[in-house]
Amino acid sequence: MNFAALSAFAEEFLALRQAVARRDPHRNGRDRRGLKHREKLLRSFIAYWHEQGDPWPIRSSVLLDWVAVGSDRQHPYRDQRRFYVARALLLQVRVFEPATEIPDNIFKPLYRRRAPHLFSDQDIVRLIDAVAQVRPCGNMRPLTFSTLLGLLASTGLRIGEAINLTMEDARLDAAPPHLLIHESKFGKSRYVVLHPSTAEQLRIYRSTRTEILRGKQVQPFFINRKGGRLDYNSQRLAFVSFSASPASRPYPVNVDHRCIPSVTRLPSTDSPSGIASDATCNSSCPISPFISAISVRRTPTGM
Repeated sequence: MNFAALSAFAEEFLALRQAVARRDPHRNGRDRRGLKHREKLLRSFIAYWHEQGDPWPIRSSVLLDWVAVGSDRQHPYRDQRRFYVARALLLQVRVFEPATEIPDNIFKPLYRRRAPHLFSDQDIVRLIDAVAQVRPCGNMRPLTFSTLLGLLASTGLRIGEAINLTMEDARLDAAPPHLLIHESKFGKSRYVVLHPSTAEQLRIYRSTRTEILRGKQVQPFFINRKGGRLDYNSQRLAFVSFSASPASRPYPVNVDHRCIPSVTRLPSTDSPSGIASDATCNSSCPISPFISAISVRRTPTGM
């Protein structure tokens, strides 16, 4: 294996990573910058390997020596990122060259998963009520976000499923009222039957939405201030902001949007949020992962 051949293989590997990243609906600017940085590091490793005389098969000492170049105790994560980037390439190289050495992981994980915090019934109601009071009152944003949170809490939908709902998917006048979820996780579709109180809140939103749009035909059910589809990252940041407000919680929280399964009973329909009551809901109703998978953190955060 010479420098040109390994470089070509690395470019194919990077192209695959780029294609996977483009398919990620939650991708943002920080993710794009991180991917470009990893590409730069990978090309730097191959150049270093070439400077060492193209040793083949690649030994683990080459990777470790490259990681140590320019190491600085003031930047402890710098070496760790370099190690993971080059190690990922060597794992692919070993597929066609079994003699390739893969060094053991000598670093601790970059990120430690925090214990999830489940929102209580009172937390959910307080959060929805606080969002509904956001000014200006005539703006569509508070109604959209409060209705979206109520839907997530009462049905257990994933945030992406709720954002992607269209007017045709929200069959609120059917018997019983239900939602059609298209090709969600693992490409599966399903029907989600709504509690009458939840369906009524969605009808109120639909009516207000029609007035705001003034006859303009827009496919997304939940819309932003410009009448377009909601963006996942903006909703995530808004959730962090509202969760940290004194009206909703006594301390800021950090959202962790991993799908952690959890079930709980939901508040009474007497609340302004209009969420299903215990008497009419199943013995345990799922809370959306967007709401349930919360890591409590007593420092400001902008996830």
